[in-house]
Amino acid sequence: MAAPSSLLRGELYKADQMGAIFKLRWVELWAGGKGELRWGYPGPNAGTTDRGISDLSGATVSLGAEEWRGAEARFGFQVTPRSRPRTYFFQASSAEERRLWVDAIENVASPDVTRSNLGGGYRLIFMVRPQYPRPWGIDLGSAPGLPCVTVLEVAGEEARAVGLLAGDVVLTLGNTVLRTATVAQRAFREAPYGRVTMRLVTHNREVCIMKHQSQQLFCSDPPAGVGAIITRFLDGGGVGGLNAGDRLLAVNGKLVTDGAEQLSRRLQDSAGEVKLVVSGYTTAHSLRKDEEGKLGVRLSDGPRHSPPVLSEAKPRCSRDAAEAERCSRGIVVGAARERRLFMPLCCELL
Repeated sequence: MAAPSSLLRGELYKADQMGAIFKLRWVELWAGGKGELRWGYPGPNAGTTDRGISDLSGATVSLGAEEWRGAEARFGFQVTPRSRPRTYFFQASSAEERRLWVDAIENVASPDVTRSNLGGGYRLIFMVRPQYPRPWGIDLGSAPGLPCVTVLEVAGEEARAVGLLAGDVVLTLGNTVLRTATVAQRAFREAPYGRVTMRLVTHNREVCIMKHQSQQLFCSDPPAGVGAIITRFLDGGGVGGLNAGDRLLAVNGKLVTDGAEQLSRRLQDSAGEVKLVVSGYTTAHSLRKDEEGKLGVRLSDGPRHSPPVLSEAKPRCSRDAAEAERCSRGIVVGAARERRLFMPLCCELL
């Protein structure tokens, strides 16, 4: 019989008893019994957890503040056990890691509570580890301010076959949270032979265009992170399903780490077909002002380094009541003479 394993494990920053100084700790979440959260020192001896919360049943988990320490972000959360009058303060290195830990701890603390995944789903990759001495064929890297580890290049047949792409952000391998490339290297080295599960933060896609089509792209550096942003097209129209605002992450299987200039060099050095990895999925819509000079949408600021968010969408023309009713149910296109499109509420414009 296989030895029991933790539900989730990885590195977190934990505050001292005064809640003032945070130190890096190796943390493990166990679901057996009343649930446990254990921690110890990180590094080569990771897995030795001699302190923790021995009873998570009914514990309260809440989100904390976001802090920046130089180029490194910290995303806080607190755990207050019902069995003892003390709150434990933790910090993750990305919003994605924090959401994963908070969701997992809440599920152990209150397993009977039904939750809605407001943050969206993850993408799961199931891959069979290559037999020794064959490598994984995945080049990973990490940097301050970026979530978890990013796939720099996919060279192995198995990795390509399961759909892994350069630019994919890997959150976990099995039950291990990959906070840094160092943690990822240890996790991949210790992974069992057979099928393993990788949880990806991003939903990227691959687009194939010809080299002459790539010459129509005008790109700029992103405000943060890797890749480059398409700002416009030479002829004004899209190419290969790409849209202005799309973030291009990789060219021919290699991650773009130095912005638009490196992307341009990669495109120039390409021949024939060019394979681009694009972040997420976008659509283009044409909007026209109504007789009052309004588009019928309201935008608000998104999270840090994120695009604006569509916070309100409604028709401004009072005489078109039927169209207004349809708009409240989702996407609406108006009459042919005045084409208008109203997207669902709370959609993020990518």
